[in-house]
Amino acid sequence: QIPTSNDAAELEALNLSHERFLYYPANFWRHKNHRGLLTAFSMFLHLNPGSPLKLVLTGFPVDGNKEWMENIARMGLSDRVLCLGYVSDAAVAALFRNCEMLVFPSYFEGFGMPITEAMELGATILCSNVTSLPEAGGDCAFYFDPYNPADICEKIEYVLSHPEEVQQKKEKYRKWLENFSSEQYLERLFALFCQLVNKEEIQA
Repeated sequence: QIPTSNDAAELEALNLSHERFLYYPANFWRHKNHRGLLTAFSMFLHLNPGSPLKLVLTGFPVDGNKEWMENIARMGLSDRVLCLGYVSDAAVAALFRNCEMLVFPSYFEGFGMPITEAMELGATILCSNVTSLPEAGGDCAFYFDPYNPADICEKIEYVLSHPEEVQQKKEKYRKWLENFSSEQYLERLFALFCQLVNKEEIQA
């Protein structure tokens, strides 16, 4: 459970008090697809030159901070992308609660915990349509093809321009999160156990 925080103080400490921003919390591993997200964000700014949006990234830059900063500068995004590294749980909560949306372009996830964390904290969710992420997000998230930066860009524009649909999805959060409670997990585990036992009995 991510703790609540004084969001105003947390955002001020991060120089984000008056900013609109997209948020992606992930270590800079290759499968997290930061390159695709940066490409999509660059495309978005080119198509929407008047947009004030920034992109906030948290997590350890595995390939080295200098290399990533050089890549971001080369794309002309130095004043639009904030690489904050590791931040406190309180700061993460403030970022979730105040971002325009969580953008999660990972190629692969075993589950996708940030998706359910975003729901708990009321963030709009835009994420990859591959591996386990649709299972985590259900009908509460917007989806894109992580291998296609143009699709990521298009979906960012779509979400920003459809606040009514965003609100409809958020209204489903509480009910959807019940699927991931400890009680639901134990029920599904017990059902799976029963299926395995029945299968063994039939084969015997």
